[in-house]
Amino acid sequence: TGTRSTWSGSGTVVSVDFNGVNVQADRITTSGDVLVASDYIEIDPSVSYEVSLWMKDDVAVGTRYLGIYVYDKTKSTLSVTPVTTAGVKQSATSNFYFWNGRVGNAWKQYTGYMFAHDTARGWGVGQNVAINCILPPNARYVRLRYLNYYNAGTTVNAWFYNPKIVPVGATMLDADGTPIRALGNQIWLDSIGLKTKNAAFKNVMM
Repeated sequence: TGTRSTWSGSGTVVSVDFNGVNVQADRITTSGDVLVASDYIEIDPSVSYEVSLWMKDDVAVGTRYLGIYVYDKTKSTLSVTPVTTAGVKQSATSNFYFWNGRVGNAWKQYTGYMFAHDTARGWGVGQNVAINCILPPNARYVRLRYLNYYNAGTTVNAWFYNPKIVPVGATMLDADGTPIRALGNQIWLDSIGLKTKNAAFKNVMM
C-alpha cells in the first residue's frame, strides 16, 4: 500500500530490485541509530514460529539487527530463553536478537525460530543465524524488529524486505525426521501487510 503506518521508527518505502524483480522495501538511511518495530502480533506460546527477513546494506560500517520483543496478555515485556543452533541454552533476556552484523550489498535472508515454551529438542535450525529462542508459557504478543545501528556519523543505507512470522508446520523436521511442531494457520508480514491464512487480512506495512 506504500505506507508504514503500524510500524514504529523512521524509514522510507522504496521500490528496489530484488534479484531481478521490482519490489517495495523499507529503506533506513541514517548516520546514527534507528530501530523499527512492527505492531503487536498475537501468538500462541504452545506453537513454534519461523521469523525471517531479507536485508542488504551499502557501507561496511555499523550493525544491522533482526530481533523480537515478546509480551504477556497485558503487553508487559517478557524475557525469552536464547538457545544456540548448537543446542546451548543461554540466560533469559528481554532484548533478544537472532542476528546482528554487517550484511553486504547483496540481498541475504535471515531466518530464526521462536520455539514453543515446551520445545525440548530440534533447536539446530535457522538460516544465517546462530541463535533462536524459546517462548515463555505466558507469551501472548510479539513485535518483530530490525535495526540500522551504531553508524557513528557515517551515513548507511540499509534495506529490509519481506519480514515474516510463520507458524511452523509439520514439514519442519528434526535431524531424525521427527516433526518438531505441527500447527494450523499461517501468519506472515510481507510487503503489503499482516496476513493470516483462512482469516481476515490486516494491513500492516507498505
